Amino acid sequence: MKFIKVKDYEAVSQLGFEIVEKQLASNKASVINFTTGDSPRGLILKLAKKINEGLDISQATFMNLDEFICPKEMNLSVYNFMHETLYNKIVKKPKNIFMLDGETTDVNEEIKAYKEKLEKYPADIQILGLGVNGHIGANEPGTSFDQEVFLSDSQPASIKRHMEQYDLTADQVPLQMITLGTKDIMKAKTVLLLVSGEAKAKAMYDLIYKGIDKAYPASVLKTHDNFICIYDEAAGSLI
Repeated sequence: MKFIKVKDYEAVSQLGFEIVEKQLASNKASVINFTTGDSPRGLILKLAKKINEGLDISQATFMNLDEFICPKEMNLSVYNFMHETLYNKIVKKPKNIFMLDGETTDVNEEIKAYKEKLEKYPADIQILGLGVNGHIGANEPGTSFDQEVFLSDSQPASIKRHMEQYDLTADQVPLQMITLGTKDIMKAKTVLLLVSGEAKAKAMYDLIYKGIDKAYPASVLKTHDNFICIYDEAAGSLI
């Protein structure tokens, strides 16, 4: 377990990128499972640039942590984010790109199919952000640590954050996500948590000082053999 404090968001993104780059360079068949949103955006943009400069991802597999139940073209969809920040920017693609389908008409079948992919392609690195209420992926407070891929109902704190981030009304914001469960996340060889900004200061404080409790989902990451948390001065302002 490592907690690494750096100056700012740029430094969080740079160090996180270097960890992912090193993994891809050391094992060309690496499996990287991405989260989306502001936390990993800088890392992913740096990765896109490096890929276009020659980083070989031809044997790699890229996956995603979750997806909203919403149209792909919606501005907050994982599909939209990954294409805008990575897939539409790179000249060469990884061998495999696996994403959850937020437009599915059969959630149970989608979950079953993604579970099979996770079993076949275990993550070398799972990238995460930290929710203001301690959620990871869409594992909201109270979710069992034994939970596997499932359909999650977003809690008010997460819904509010999504509305603010993406300028959505209460009628527009999706209320459910298909997400990897905590049990799936913990199977990754390395878990990389990126935390930045004053809005995450209380969540960061709780991560460090609170015990392991399903009321604070991210707390379980502290039991992972290779957990790395990179946070900036603003996120660490209460520590």
